[in-house]
Amino acid sequence: MAQSTTIMAQSTTMAQPQDPVLCEDAEDQFKNLGDLTEQEFRILKDKLKLTEEEQSEIEAEENKLSVWAFIKFWCQSVHRQWPRKFVRIIEKQLGRKDIGDVLREHLKPGTAGPRADENIKIMEMDYQVRSELITALSITRDDNKDWRGIAHKLKFRTTKIMYLEQQKQPMAEVFKTWDIDERATVGKLYDILVNLGMTSYASWL
Repeated sequence: MAQSTTIMAQSTTMAQPQDPVLCEDAEDQFKNLGDLTEQEFRILKDKLKLTEEEQSEIEAEENKLSVWAFIKFWCQSVHRQWPRKFVRIIEKQLGRKDIGDVLREHLKPGTAGPRADENIKIMEMDYQVRSELITALSITRDDNKDWRGIAHKLKFRTTKIMYLEQQKQPMAEVFKTWDIDERATVGKLYDILVNLGMTSYASWL
């Protein structure tokens, strides 16, 4: 029994919010947003798979449909560990871009996920976004935060990389070569950019 109690205590500790500053900094912005509809509220409870205890907690709020009430609950719950999932539900399932924009403004860079559908193939992503990425990432940088870093992540052969070095827009060639892979999606590109410390570019997606 003692061991079980210890494990539960450790689990509770791990579940604490990783970035509670979100709530403190964005309270006024969330309070200025329109309330959730009953349907939006139900979708959030369903998609987050809230326990009965969690549902009782949020239902007890004076105005349970207040965006701020739900965000405050989320910030203090175990669900805070998966911000990307939460933002995706807010933007894709609820269609609440206004809430998503505030979340993206305050969440740690690289944790909110792409705005576009994660499953879209890279050659089918927004043309302007792809063109801007090609231009920005085709520039060779000393820190390797460019097309070469992405090519290495994708395990391109050395001979292929040497060939790409001779191209005017090597990032365009990286996209074309990678596109034959079914995993060449916006979501995967986002993950690669974040992993390489290129969160500013990931935010374009």
